[in-house]
Amino acid sequence: MAHVPQSRIDNIQFIIDNQDEDFSPVMHSWIAETRLIKEIGGEQAPVNQEGYDYTHKVYNKVELKTVYERDWHSNGLLAIIGLKNKKNKCDYIHVHDGVNNRNFMIPHDVVFYEMKLMVNDNKFTFSGSYNKTDNQAIHNTGIIQKYEI
Repeated sequence: MAHVPQSRIDNIQFIIDNQDEDFSPVMHSWIAETRLIKEIGGEQAPVNQEGYDYTHKVYNKVELKTVYERDWHSNGLLAIIGLKNKKNKCDYIHVHDGVNNRNFMIPHDVVFYEMKLMVNDNKFTFSGSYNKTDNQAIHNTGIIQKYEI
């Protein structure tokens, strides 16, 4: 195991000790994305790489999008945002549903040409219950479930 600097351990301990604080969503996303990329066997893209977050031996260039409880809409929908600048720059969109702990690897063309996108093709929503308790976003919910990994 590689040596972990004490400052990194101290930062992690601070987060654990102060869980009621509203830490930056960017920091939370970075930690989650780093963990998910490692778990799936991907290699993180360089920080300044535009259009995708990691590469994978099967999926090639992958953009990772995460959604957690803080993104849950009052109507039971989960939203994936920030898609527009990923068009034609990645091969797959990896959706991590942190509410239900589910992962989906959706081909680029399915996201941009088959799903119902909103807000200038920058966002899509799907049912947080996967239509077990609602009839929200049936089209998109049905599509993403085909690509669960």
